[in-house]
Amino acid sequence: MRILLIFLVPFLLCAERLSIEQLFNVKTTKIEKKDLYVKKTYPAIVRLDESKIVDIAPRFSGYVEKLYAKEPLQTIKKGDMLALVYSPEVYNAKEEYKNSLKFGLDKRMTIASYLKLKLLKLPKDELKSPTKTLTTTKVVSPIDGFLLKKDIYQGSFFQKGKTIFRLASNTHFWIEAQIPGKDIDFYKKCDSISAYVRNEKVKITSHKLLPIIDADSALAIVRLFVKSKDVLAGEYAKVTIREHKKSILVVPKTAVIRKNGKWYAFKVGEYEGEYEPVAVQIKPLDNRYYQLISGLKEGETIADSAMFLLDSDAQINGLYND
Repeated sequence: MRILLIFLVPFLLCAERLSIEQLFNVKTTKIEKKDLYVKKTYPAIVRLDESKIVDIAPRFSGYVEKLYAKEPLQTIKKGDMLALVYSPEVYNAKEEYKNSLKFGLDKRMTIASYLKLKLLKLPKDELKSPTKTLTTTKVVSPIDGFLLKKDIYQGSFFQKGKTIFRLASNTHFWIEAQIPGKDIDFYKKCDSISAYVRNEKVKITSHKLLPIIDADSALAIVRLFVKSKDVLAGEYAKVTIREHKKSILVVPKTAVIRKNGKWYAFKVGEYEGEYEPVAVQIKPLDNRYYQLISGLKEGETIADSAMFLLDSDAQINGLYND
């Protein structure tokens, strides 16, 4: 019987180790570097992109035969007809071009009369067939957007060079954030900037710091150029600026345990199933990680679960050095 027990001891020890491993169900993680950032968020407001505002000021005088763009803030697509007008000047220019073709005048005269029509900035379809509609001319929208302002009505007379429509883009906006003067250097060093409207992130095409600061409030303005169909001018927004500080070693909060006033991690040992307690110096970083000051090196593997079971096992086996 004694010989049988001696023979079975190694197998019983292996069985015990296996059961401990199964009981612990230990997950592991590697010590790695994490980028450390500083983020600051500022209130902002959505404004019309003034670089995308278009004034329509015909190069000819005329009368409004039919008005299509009637309502303020009316949505308009590129190529939409804003008004149908009669212009004596355009009529005469079309007649001149028609006669140059009809009577076979000098080719230079035909080219000159066509150039006159081009300089009047007629719509492209009218320039393709200038003689098709002699009495009326279309005023069309050059952009997608909305009607910001109009200065004509049905039957109005307008002078050449006078702005009769003002259009604004409905996809391009500015988001302007006011930042304290002391944060100007922080903005200049930033590696990322993002904007949110109604808690939804919007696409930024570029951004810049305006060359002025308010003397009373000591606030500077950062202007973000935004392309979006989902924002409205006048909405409140928020802008987050991020600066990359450095890369630091981190350890998950789930991978350390405090014992006798010290912090410990359990480093994977040489053999499978071995975990060695290692004293580490850490300090708080965020809700998931501690910054690792000393005790472990980048790339080393440690346990990331079952801390209390590993602690009990280390105490029983006298693995703590102090």
